[in-house]
Amino acid sequence: MLLKEIRYVLAVAEHDTVAKAADSLYLSQPALTKYIHNLEDSLNIKLFEKVGKTLKPTEYGKTYIEAAKRIQEIFKEMEQNVYSMDEMLRGTLRIGTGRRGSYVLPNVLPAFSAKFPSVKVTLFEQSYDELDSMLLQGEIDIGMLKQPQDLNPNITYLPLFTEELVLVTNVNHPLCSMAVDKKDCTYPWLDIRLFEDERFILYKPGHRNRFLINKLFAANNIMPNTFMDTNNIEGALHLVQKGCGVCFAPELYAHNVLQLEGDVKSIRLFSVGEPVSRYQYFVAYRNNLHYTRYMAEFINILLDYYSNKTP
Repeated sequence: MLLKEIRYVLAVAEHDTVAKAADSLYLSQPALTKYIHNLEDSLNIKLFEKVGKTLKPTEYGKTYIEAAKRIQEIFKEMEQNVYSMDEMLRGTLRIGTGRRGSYVLPNVLPAFSAKFPSVKVTLFEQSYDELDSMLLQGEIDIGMLKQPQDLNPNITYLPLFTEELVLVTNVNHPLCSMAVDKKDCTYPWLDIRLFEDERFILYKPGHRNRFLINKLFAANNIMPNTFMDTNNIEGALHLVQKGCGVCFAPELYAHNVLQLEGDVKSIRLFSVGEPVSRYQYFVAYRNNLHYTRYMAEFINILLDYYSNKTP
């Protein structure tokens, strides 16, 4: 009601007569005259006085008009800000990811920021279990998640890629020569039982990948010789490079880590197990989240990146 009131009063002030103001507002002259009189009665002041054939604002009217113009500008600014957010010009995008995000996002954020330079990106690097909770609590807008045991019905999951958990050895490890080509395996396949006496650098108990690895060991009756328990996969890969043991790693993660260092040729990746261990990664968001255009575009860029990604 206030904005309507302001628009009517400013129209009269601009056009000097009720007739011209009514025409600009697509109102009848009697309707506008009645509205102005009712407003003056409710305020108990006179906004306009007749000077010849025109209406001029009184001192009260001048004060009202100055304030009305400021309010109108504030409203216009509010409209522009909201419109800008919807049109991908402004806003904040909160992205949650595991540690791999520090390797993936440099490949997708440049394209995103080139289109939307005024959209601020806030990154949250947490465990995948924590990211599930943060999505549901509204603490992040988008999560890059490893497949949970149960898909939550309140979250939309879009598949990004399927990844294999591979065995990583030094390039000169003597057992590399025992690898064979096998159907449905991305990499040369090695019998994990050959490594029964090898030193393993393993994820700490409770890690999602450690669960898959323990299943692999149990299926092959292996009691691993554990050299180190760690969740620092970069450190594990560097130890393997130095010949200090073997480890398991998500295939793309291993490639990303070592490609950034220019030393991917110092290791070998092998498929292990029957069947090999694979899991799905998703980009996910809450079902009731306001789906901004810049959020949709970030997801599209991410999906496009992985559709063209090869190890």
